[in-house]
Amino acid sequence: MGNQIGKRGKSVLFELRNALRAGDIWLADSRRYREISTALVPIETVFETARLAVPLEAEDWLRHRTHTLKRNMAQISGADQAGTLAGGAIVDGKLQIDRRERAAPEEAAALVLKL
Repeated sequence: MGNQIGKRGKSVLFELRNALRAGDIWLADSRRYREISTALVPIETVFETARLAVPLEAEDWLRHRTHTLKRNMAQISGADQAGTLAGGAIVDGKLQIDRRERAAPEEAAALVLKL
């Protein structure tokens, strides 16, 4: 009976496990349950070495995307005004795209069902 853990002891162990998993507490020499900040890369290193396709700052990315969107919308508007917008038109300020013809013949659907 001396080796058995009571309900309170089990509760403590479960809460300890949960805290370790959540990162609320950590063990100094543990790989799995170490302090999370030791696994993070310093921001200076990220700025020096990152070669991402997108900027690290959200404002820069949003500014670039807004510029691209405005440029593309102006291009579509110009094509519509010139009557060269293929496969669609702008009606009452909304882009309407014409339905495309089927690329596959009607018999293809029946063939797929047979397979």
